[in-house]
Amino acid sequence: MELDKAWEVSYTRRGVIAVVTYLVAAAFMKNIGIDTFLLNALIPTGGYIFSTLSLTMVKNWWIKREESSTEPGYAEMEESDASDDESALNETKKYE
Repeated sequence: MELDKAWEVSYTRRGVIAVVTYLVAAAFMKNIGIDTFLLNALIPTGGYIFSTLSLTMVKNWWIKREESSTEPGYAEMEESDASDDESALNETKKYE
């Protein structure tokens, strides 16, 4: 399982996908008659590489946010908010 996870974030995997993306884009662009297909195939490849780099930053931000929301005391605050809501509902039912 650890190797599977390591593969998901490896530079080898990213590189292979980038090369395949470039080759497929270049072949497609050549078939539709674009003159500079080798140069233009860099656009989707660059987009893929950029997205993998930015996803790492987004993932780190998300992990920090999730860790801070699960700090000790956070769950108790949510439980007390829920019990306050129940108390208010019970008080309302008393007057009906």
